[in-house]
Amino acid sequence: MPPPILAAPQPIFLDRYRDVIRNKGANAAMAPATMLDTDSILGDELYYVPFEHMNVEAKLVIVGITPGPRQIALAYEAARVALNAGLNDLQVSCSAKKEGAFGGPTMRPNLIRMLRAFNFSELIDIEDPTALWGRSSSLLHAISIVPHAAFRKGTPFSGKFDDVLASPILRNCFERDFASTLPLISPNAFYVALGPAPLAALDWCSDQNLIRADQVLGAFAHPSRSGGTQVDIYLGERSIDDLTPRDPVLRRVDWLTQAATRMRQSVCTQLERKGAAKTMINIATATGVGPTTVGHTPLPGTDAPKASPTPTSFNTGALGLHAIKKRGANIGVVLRPHVQDGAYVVSTSRYARDYVRVPLHEPLEPWLLRGYSLRMSAPGHSPSLIAPASIRGRNRVG
Repeated sequence: MPPPILAAPQPIFLDRYRDVIRNKGANAAMAPATMLDTDSILGDELYYVPFEHMNVEAKLVIVGITPGPRQIALAYEAARVALNAGLNDLQVSCSAKKEGAFGGPTMRPNLIRMLRAFNFSELIDIEDPTALWGRSSSLLHAISIVPHAAFRKGTPFSGKFDDVLASPILRNCFERDFASTLPLISPNAFYVALGPAPLAALDWCSDQNLIRADQVLGAFAHPSRSGGTQVDIYLGERSIDDLTPRDPVLRRVDWLTQAATRMRQSVCTQLERKGAAKTMINIATATGVGPTTVGHTPLPGTDAPKASPTPTSFNTGALGLHAIKKRGANIGVVLRPHVQDGAYVVSTSRYARDYVRVPLHEPLEPWLLRGYSLRMSAPGHSPSLIAPASIRGRNRVG
């Protein structure tokens, strides 16, 4: 068993490369003078990138696999300008990270599209995701599982997480410069991976108790230009029928669909918790008689369901609700409340005309008590209506 990874700040290598960066800027990127390590057997090479700066109070951590050439060039040039302006090392690394992290003509725009689509503004309390690269930049920590520029046989590394662990120099960089830094970041931060390899790395870090499992929301589609149409597929803006037979994204459609479902459910769960916590605080601190209803939408033709004014019996919505598939294909799959256009759906029949949309912050139990079925789904499985008797994890309130 490998020794436990101890929390440590990322080591600062800037002093070693200060002069070459000051003199050459982006021309020093990926040059022999800025090589950190090499492995001739696997053909792996590691080049310094001035990305050591950490936003330890970040609310959102976006995790890539390794900095790309465009990000590296932007970081080097920003570092050169900062060094020649006489800024200290902390200011230099901060400037390089702010300019270079996920920089380029498509990376940030695509990230902003996905952050908006999944309502991250509400999740981390910002006006708009664009602020994460502006006045709210302290709330974003951008990092890669191999934070310095990794190349294999002359091309940017794009392998699996298992390949990182199997490479001596890549694993050393991962453990030293990424994994060991995670316990230093706010325990309230959420983590989003860019693709399967960073997601596998985050799950590994969770297994090592470096972060909690509930901090890992899932993965976005990779936002780079080389990703082609995958962001469109991930966001549901294109369907598989829109792709040409030669589009490489065809091989990723299943993963992209499952990743989007996981992200949607994770964010909705966290928003539920956030809304429930705020409501419970308001109830607990209120004076006099508590409210007779807590955010319920009245059922058609009925009075609004009554909720207990005491926070101990407050129903937090869909938390814990699930059902087990008992027939057909994939028996045993766990179904959870399906989110459609920012709401749950309940109904008394399978016809869309009877569907009732329930906002995510509202409890579902009052509807289930009145016999409404709930649309539920799982990654890779289409939503279906599940009768109340088959739904587990219910917290019945009258």
